[in-house]
Amino acid sequence: MDNKEIFATEIIQDGLFGTQYSFFERDIIGIERWFPKSNYEIPLFYTATGTFTVPTTHKEVVSGFPDFAGADVGVLVNLKRVSTIDTGDFGGRIFFNGSDMSTANKASLPNFEHYIEQAKCLEDDRRYIFATPHVKGGKSSLLPAKDILFTDMVVPKKNYYVPRFHFSAGAFVVGLTIAECKAAFPHLYPATQGNLINLDKVSGFDVKPYGVTVLFKDSDYTCPISNDKYKRLKKYI
Repeated sequence: MDNKEIFATEIIQDGLFGTQYSFFERDIIGIERWFPKSNYEIPLFYTATGTFTVPTTHKEVVSGFPDFAGADVGVLVNLKRVSTIDTGDFGGRIFFNGSDMSTANKASLPNFEHYIEQAKCLEDDRRYIFATPHVKGGKSSLLPAKDILFTDMVVPKKNYYVPRFHFSAGAFVVGLTIAECKAAFPHLYPATQGNLINLDKVSGFDVKPYGVTVLFKDSDYTCPISNDKYKRLKKYI
């Protein structure tokens, strides 16, 4: 198993945001569905260092990438990837690698050259983004955050805004489902249709007449497991 550092938003008690913006892949204990609002679900990552979820607002992306700069409403630019800036009478264009482009509000451009020079002194971001291609049919994966060109917001369905990350290879949206988690974290075991678990973290099982619960090392977190999955695992754990 790799041990990539993954960009995510920490969730503390009562659904409030914490101050951490990453966790390591090997620290994952389990992933389950979370329904913070009635019209959508997102994954909740239980780890050895806290509980996290994917960023679902522009504010979370701003907080998670403090070295990016706002270019327009809802748009953040990775200053280390900017190649040229074209200023016009009514706005501007920011180019990356000479071709990929983002529009920019004219009012945001005067300080960009200074920001870019400052960004060159910073280390590359070592984190990865859990994302899926914006075009249908693509497979979710972990993508290097340092390769992001810019971010904006997209509406996958009515009244549902999520961040979109633009790379040279195309646009990617944050991963939102357990199926997408399974594709990006293939080493995790599907305990149920809505739960993935790290078998290296399992300490045992609590077997009751009404069902089986998975127990984990050094953690209070537990999750259900289907009977057939339990029967396959109990001989090994």
